[in-house]
Amino acid sequence: MLEDRNLTVHTYDEETALQIYQRIVAGYAPEFKRILQQILARWSDQ
Repeated sequence: MLEDRNLTVHTYDEETALQIYQRIVAGYAPEFKRILQQILARWSDQ
């Protein structure tokens, strides 16, 4: 993820941007959702 973040800072190539977008949608976003659900579950137990 950090490598993708670093690439986006100076990416002006549409193909590279689309590849990074696809990795975000397919990999990073679901993982962040999972983490959020775990946090909310723990928070609601207290």
